[in-house]
Amino acid sequence: MPGMKTNLIVLILLLSFSTAIAQQEGRVRSFMKGRIDHWEVTLNDTDGTIEAYLKDDPNRWTFTIGTMEGEINTVMNDQFNRWEITVGKKVYTMTTWVPGSWDRWELKGGDMKSTTTFRTLYANSWDNWQMKGDSTECDITTYMKESWNDWEIKGDLKKMSQGEQIASVFIPIFVSRIYRVRLAR
Repeated sequence: MPGMKTNLIVLILLLSFSTAIAQQEGRVRSFMKGRIDHWEVTLNDTDGTIEAYLKDDPNRWTFTIGTMEGEINTVMNDQFNRWEITVGKKVYTMTTWVPGSWDRWELKGGDMKSTTTFRTLYANSWDNWQMKGDSTECDITTYMKESWNDWEIKGDLKKMSQGEQIASVFIPIFVSRIYRVRLAR
């Protein structure tokens, strides 16, 4: 009987562990530690990259993730309150709720029927985000607290529009590449 109890506990732990692994839908990490102009991306089982168009210019990014290709650009250079995400022929707009306050964003356009919001989960904590839309929600967090080079995305990415998928990948890049640099000044 004691052996059976141990086996049952091990089985429960294995099932819990496999469920936790299955929930991870995406990952965003810098290509080289400390280099934040080139990022590796995994969405579901699809790999790709997001790169700054020019090394020291945070205003324009290009991406290829599986069959998705496009750009992420500021509407006005060095004004990081409004971005356009282009995936093929679809254009999405991501804006802050309040100019200069980057803890809440709205995403609209493309093939989306309603607005999707992104926000930090806790005040003054930039390594925990939540995305909520009509069809889905996800959590975007660093693997380790304030480890700005490696992020995970948990949620059902298959239900997201392409714009929501790219925005959920770009939020960590924005926080790591643009906001963190301004925070350190």
